[in-house]
Amino acid sequence: MFLTNAELEQLTGLHRPSAQIRFLRARRIRHVVNNAGHPIVARAWLIGDESVVVALERPNLTVLRRA
Repeated sequence: MFLTNAELEQLTGLHRPSAQIRFLRARRIRHVVNNAGHPIVARAWLIGDESVVVALERPNLTVLRRA
């Protein structure tokens, strides 16, 4: 579902997560940054499968409803 670290390095040509994030932002490649500071790129974002993209971006509001 997501690119591996090796695939991200191959895509960007960069090893450091901060440099990978700059590369992705500069090229407007959709990604999120996880709590460890690493970029996460869904394969669907690269191939344009919008049905998966919408599901990934929808916020999880169930946590708020339980409070």
